[in-house]
Amino acid sequence: MDSRPHQSSNFAHFFGNLGIGIVVVDQNLMVRYINQWVLKRLPPHSDKIQLLQDFYDDQSFIFIKKTILDTIHYKSVKTISQILHSWIFPLPDNRFPDNLMRQGGLISPFVDTSGDTYAVLQIRDDSDKVLHIQKLREANRDLEKQITVRQQTEHELKEAKQAAEQANQAKSIFLANMSHEIRTPMNAILGFTEILEQLIQEEQYKHYLSLISTSGKSLLTLINDILDLSKIEAGKLNLEYRHTSPLSLFEEVKQMFMHNASEKELTLSLTINQEIPDVLYIDEIRIRQILINLVGNAVKFTEHGHIKIGVGGEYTDAEHNHFNLSFFVEDSGIGIADVYQDAIFEAFEQKVGKHLAKYGGTGLGLAICKRIIDLMDGEICVSSEVGMGSRFDVLLKKIQVSSPDELPPMPQPFNADSIEFAPATVLIVDDIAINRDLIAAHLQKYSFTLLEAASGEEAIEMAIKHQPDLILMDIKMDGMDGVAATKLIKNDKKIQFIPVIAMTAIAIKEEVKHILLYCDSYLKKPIQRVDLISRLASFLPHSEKSEPLDQLSEQEPLPGTPPLSAETLKGLPQLIHQLEGEATEKWQHISDAASIDEISEFASYIHVLGNQYQVSSLTAWGDRLAQSAKIFNLSEIEHTLQGFPELTDDLKKLCE
Repeated sequence: MDSRPHQSSNFAHFFGNLGIGIVVVDQNLMVRYINQWVLKRLPPHSDKIQLLQDFYDDQSFIFIKKTILDTIHYKSVKTISQILHSWIFPLPDNRFPDNLMRQGGLISPFVDTSGDTYAVLQIRDDSDKVLHIQKLREANRDLEKQITVRQQTEHELKEAKQAAEQANQAKSIFLANMSHEIRTPMNAILGFTEILEQLIQEEQYKHYLSLISTSGKSLLTLINDILDLSKIEAGKLNLEYRHTSPLSLFEEVKQMFMHNASEKELTLSLTINQEIPDVLYIDEIRIRQILINLVGNAVKFTEHGHIKIGVGGEYTDAEHNHFNLSFFVEDSGIGIADVYQDAIFEAFEQKVGKHLAKYGGTGLGLAICKRIIDLMDGEICVSSEVGMGSRFDVLLKKIQVSSPDELPPMPQPFNADSIEFAPATVLIVDDIAINRDLIAAHLQKYSFTLLEAASGEEAIEMAIKHQPDLILMDIKMDGMDGVAATKLIKNDKKIQFIPVIAMTAIAIKEEVKHILLYCDSYLKKPIQRVDLISRLASFLPHSEKSEPLDQLSEQEPLPGTPPLSAETLKGLPQLIHQLEGEATEKWQHISDAASIDEISEFASYIHVLGNQYQVSSLTAWGDRLAQSAKIFNLSEIEHTLQGFPELTDDLKKLCE
């Protein structure tokens, strides 16, 4: 055998062509052979190394030494188990922090032809495998971190969701409480204002009361807007579709703003395309709300010029079952800069600048419009130029077309002054004395015996003791509330027959439904007299007068023309000629669209004609029109103007 290290031909014969590393050592731990697989991986001149211990540090070599010697001596079964153990041969590798390749192998005995025993170190390269395992471990650690982060994120999102839900619930409770707290004093403000308006005849004082009433109703509108926005954000605003005449709806909104437009000398016009169906299945209340907001803003932000409402659309199918309804509101007002045209549809956003203090408002109207239109799968857009006006376009898609037969019957106008109640006992329950006083003031003219209770407990006691014909029950009271009191009343066989009408400032529909599970009806605060009388008439015996005396003088037709003098009869043809000519032209103009001032001028013109020709009926007609214009009674103005042709016809008959 060749004794030169690493060059033994016998070892080369056996191990030279193997695809693994081979290092052969003798019993003195002298390196007798290293094949090329190992040499390629060792630093230069490593083939000169003679002792195996030169490859290892001292601590590692102690273990290797024992294993190799046991292998060479091959003395026990323990040696076999050691032989089969993997081991590490220190080949350098820059891929690892300690610069050592992760390789291992087996140590096995080898006896050559001369009978000498050697230890054969079989080396395999496990570095790629180790790298792979290391990468897997690192990936696993990264995955664990990601899972931990995700779990933490999910936990944070869950907590955030709970916090948001709690905040939303708290907001809803707050808004409901605020609604109640604001509606309660407004109930007294508007209620007593309504009573005073009936009692006071002085026009200046009536005007002051009208301003109080208008301001109070504006505050209620604001509260309703806030509640609407809250319900929309909470996903609790439900659309209520019904068969509706769009022509009547748009005309009603126009008439609603005629007075406001006339006060500012604005022209308010409505144009409706003839192809609009007579009846559509829509949410009439919400579309009216949208129109009121848009037209109200147009009047508010326009000082001179016009306001136009246009309605059009087209059928979406050959059968004319569905219709795309489009409408616009255009004004010649202050306009909106481009930078603000998106922001105006956000809650509490308004056009910023010097106009904010002048026009006021909260910026809720357009935000609510946008959200309602979104709920209807519709679209709203604005085009505007500063100083030139604005135009808002609304498109509601695929609205179901209905038949006129499906329109609900028109409700008959309820005249509270025509009701005469039979004697009855009414129990008024409210923990706020001023609210009880208000109801009592509304009912004092009737033949009622009025009882009062300041709590739910007291209401039950008085109901049992007096057995009234009807109970007006406030819902939110300290102690036992109205619902709890009503439950006990309805469970008592002696008094369960008594109708209970809830009086509530609650505006949330779900809570109103809960109230109606126990109460027979309800009145929403602020309570208006006409609503109160209407509810009472549903449960108490009553009769109706044909015409209340206090309204007869206002609504009855003008009496026939009294006998005229010979001089008057002589000038009558000339008067009729003037009435059918110039007067009729003026009448047609103001009947179409006119300001209050123009109506007053026409009334004065007719009054002068009546005096000039000594026709008292003509003078009285002009005075009536002037009085209606003075107090802005739009319905009476319209009624009086409609009678003008008849007035002329009566005079013509006198000439025949």
